[in-house]
Amino acid sequence: METLAPTAPIKQTKRGSRTSQNNEHISRSPAKPATLLPRPSIGKPSTILPQPTQKPVVLGNQMAPLVPKPITT
Repeated sequence: METLAPTAPIKQTKRGSRTSQNNEHISRSPAKPATLLPRPSIGKPSTILPQPTQKPVVLGNQMAPLVPKPITT
């Protein structure tokens, strides 16, 4: 019990320092997030291209593979 008490505030101080550093980076480089956003969108079309070949596409964020369905509109 006594050993857990001092460790709790130490973790909070570490988190506080990390959040302050993150805020500085975001405020210093407002243009970087804007330039990074188009990059993932450019990578997505590359995974969408295999759709006509009917191959399952597995994205890093998704657990199950995506089986592209024929678009009939």
